[in-house]
Amino acid sequence: MSNKKEKNIKKDREIDLGTYVPESMMDHLRQKGSSDSNYKSHQFPLDTEYSNSRKGMENILFFLVILMFLVACVFFGYTIIIGPNDIKQLEHIINSTWLLILSASMMMSYITKNKKTKKIGTFLSSVLMIGFISFNLLLNCGIVILKQNDVMKDFTGKTITEAMAWAEKHNITINQTYDNSEVFETYDIIKQDVYPNTLLKNVKEINFVISDGPDYEKEVSITDMTGWNIDEAVKIIDENFLNHVTVEFEENKEISRDTILSQSKKGIMKRNEELILKVSLGTKDNITDIDMINLKKMTEFKALLWLKRNDIPYEIKREFSDTIAKGKVICQDVKTGTTINHDTTVHLTISRGKKIIVPDLTKMNSKNITNWIVKNKLKVEFEEKYDTKIKKGNIISTNYNKNDEIEEGTTIHIVLSKGKLILPGFSNLDDFRNWAKQYNILYREEYKQDKNIKKGEIIGFSAKEGDSLDINDTIVVYISSGTTTVIPNFVGMKKADIEKKCQDLKIQCTFYYAGTSTKDRDIALNQNKKAGSEVLQDTYVNIGLSTGKKNSNNTNVNTSPVKPTTPPPSTPTPAPSCKQKTIYLNAGGSVDQTKAMIKNQNPDFKFNFVTGDPGYGTNGSLYAGMFEKYQGKTFSTCDTITIYIVSR
Repeated sequence: MSNKKEKNIKKDREIDLGTYVPESMMDHLRQKGSSDSNYKSHQFPLDTEYSNSRKGMENILFFLVILMFLVACVFFGYTIIIGPNDIKQLEHIINSTWLLILSASMMMSYITKNKKTKKIGTFLSSVLMIGFISFNLLLNCGIVILKQNDVMKDFTGKTITEAMAWAEKHNITINQTYDNSEVFETYDIIKQDVYPNTLLKNVKEINFVISDGPDYEKEVSITDMTGWNIDEAVKIIDENFLNHVTVEFEENKEISRDTILSQSKKGIMKRNEELILKVSLGTKDNITDIDMINLKKMTEFKALLWLKRNDIPYEIKREFSDTIAKGKVICQDVKTGTTINHDTTVHLTISRGKKIIVPDLTKMNSKNITNWIVKNKLKVEFEEKYDTKIKKGNIISTNYNKNDEIEEGTTIHIVLSKGKLILPGFSNLDDFRNWAKQYNILYREEYKQDKNIKKGEIIGFSAKEGDSLDINDTIVVYISSGTTTVIPNFVGMKKADIEKKCQDLKIQCTFYYAGTSTKDRDIALNQNKKAGSEVLQDTYVNIGLSTGKKNSNNTNVNTSPVKPTTPPPSTPTPAPSCKQKTIYLNAGGSVDQTKAMIKNQNPDFKFNFVTGDPGYGTNGSLYAGMFEKYQGKTFSTCDTITIYIVSR
């Protein structure tokens, strides 16, 4: 019976307290003679604290498990949305999906009370975690390779033909510009405007800057080489890319052989300027016979230098060659090793480069033309123009025709069609003006009254948005001159009140004194615009004011000079002829086109056009400083504006 009671007490204790009560404490209670009810009602501070701590820990773990699952959901959603803009899209999607399933499995194993389900969840979580770690380890080791999104390659230092083949494969448009470079070989890419590893889904067009070789117009500083050995001077010539150097040898008994006697230029000079070096040959008595060397494939400059310094006469002829680069020796008529002297004339054949027969360029696309140009070591200039008849991307014209014969280094000028000129939509007048300037579009501005459109904003055009335009057409842009206002009756009002009223109505009020009257000074007597008439904003209104009342002696109270009291004529007083307006400049493809564009855009100004050739710029362009001086700046319409235009 006693054992049964103890079991019941223990059971009640577990139910009430939810924790284990030490047996020693139970014995203590029995010795005190506590009843069963005492066991149920007695509180144990130590066990209560332990129970609360356990429950708190369970709540924290539950919160962390739920938070882990929510974070995994957010990460998965972020990956799906942002993934297409990431190089490793597939890898991120796999990892985020894996983590979502793993967190769901861990949450299930923690929340469930079913022991079997808990074991399954724990097992699944372990397997998923092992798989997740193994998968990423294999990726990092390169054993597993996933497909990545296409990205932009770095073509710096590579040929343009390689870049064009790649761009064609990825359906990307290439634009080419050429620039001089001493570092990159001709036709190698100097730079690109799309950074490497940029996602190709965001790339539709790439601009490449291509090497055109050294800039022979560049100025360099050449030191005084007088007294140097000619071999030392050759190093300076090569380092500075001088390409118009002539070396002349002359007999000199006082200066040792191969010593530079004089030079025609020193200091700042252009690379392609002629530089003449006179070099001592020594005494001819000291010049001995010499064995002929192999001059084949040497540059013309260095081949002639060897002959001249050994006092060997020579003759030159030039021929095309498919194998020897332009400017190098193809062959010589004296065999290598033959003993020669100043009585032997050596005949050299210098290469003109490969003989190039121009194909029908008008039937080729820009990619094939570029490949042909690079292969034949030519240069190319692309120009784009709108054309209503030629399809976009096709060739309008070239500067060489089919079957023309040209040499290496020749510049081919290609005019490509931009297709039909389509009038786009414009949100403001400045955007339209910039567009017209960019494409040399002729246009004229006309102002119209429109109550619904703010002053200075576009009402419309002579053509509709999306219409096909002829490049020679003049587009008329209609601009709002602002809303209208009704002229009030100013007669009897004070000048100060009139000025405030005019400011509020946005009209230009001018005043004059009409003479004495029965009204006080500065009271309006008349106006040149009829009260109630509707006019545009900024319209000029001329108002006659009283100079004051007459006194008994018929003299004016105010001694200020006055005008006759005769009211002004009924015809409106003309507004001042000079206004402050902004000038906008454009440059066309010819002098006449530039003049027409400037006149059409600035009809209120008088222009004095001066044409000439300053030595720079294309035909029809403006002299340096013209845009800085006038573009977007305000001048009086009474001024005559002088514009200098390049004429070539």
